[in-house]
Amino acid sequence: MIRNEEIKQLAPIFGIDAIGITSAEDLIDARRLRVAYRGFPSYHPRSFLKKARSVIVGIENYYARGRPLRPEEGEIARYTWSNYYYDLRTRLKELARFLKRAYQMRFRVFSNGPLAEKPLAVKAGIGYYGKHTIIINEKFGSWIVIGEILTDLEIEPDQPEENDCGDCRICIDACPTRAIEKPYQLNWKRCIQYLSNHRVEIPLEIRRVWGNRLYGCTTCQEVCPKNSRSRPTHSIPEYGYVGPGFSLYEVLMLDEERYRRRFGSNQIGARWMELACLKRNAILALVNRGEKSALNHIIRFEDDPDPMLKEIARWAVEELQRWI
Repeated sequence: MIRNEEIKQLAPIFGIDAIGITSAEDLIDARRLRVAYRGFPSYHPRSFLKKARSVIVGIENYYARGRPLRPEEGEIARYTWSNYYYDLRTRLKELARFLKRAYQMRFRVFSNGPLAEKPLAVKAGIGYYGKHTIIINEKFGSWIVIGEILTDLEIEPDQPEENDCGDCRICIDACPTRAIEKPYQLNWKRCIQYLSNHRVEIPLEIRRVWGNRLYGCTTCQEVCPKNSRSRPTHSIPEYGYVGPGFSLYEVLMLDEERYRRRFGSNQIGARWMELACLKRNAILALVNRGEKSALNHIIRFEDDPDPMLKEIARWAVEELQRWI
């Protein structure tokens, strides 16, 4: 069995902020780790590497200081300023290739799926679940992306993280849509982070607290005391860079080709994200800004062939006409 310190000491060489090790056993203890065990392949690491023995869990701190938003821009969630998942996956692949040369191991590398990365991070001692259901690392707070090297090496495992948030409920109280219904229980149907990604009905009360968000929401992270001392450890990756904001009016003028070309290397342009959803988000942000100039840009969507855009545009026009 390989000592885990032999692996961990390599982390800074490859620009990985922290590493934890756990076994490749099925995550049958996922319920104890405050997630529901449903028997999906993501809870069975050996579904992806038959003879896997260990999972090397790595994290990258994505906290960065961004430029101020321009007047016409909608806000983009911090984790999406660039493609940090790709960046971490690249670093983990470099580490895995190094280990393969040293140990002749077999491996697979993941980040942002398909493995159940949150319970793996807890099991590997990387962090613990915050009451907002995001993993918190003691050094970097919740501003982290997670990735894994699944390997057939047998590596000494770390002890699971047993910390928690204690009596703190700041994130629960700060959520603009009350999506955190109780500690460790998130109602995705009310979470702006989820809603901004998907073709779903946006309830009226959520539309009116949407704010200037174009993509995602990090309110629960912004207020978390564990993030109060966050500091950058990396420059923002160039691959997939979009920054902290993007013109709301430009979003409304994008066609599919320009959208994929502009955002294709970022999570915003991922295969599951429809351009129509981004345009809906832009309309919601413009309504919440209450800008009269937005009317002429939104009116043309009142008869859009997409029923989602048609509905949101007609509602937006009524709202703006009433407020202005």
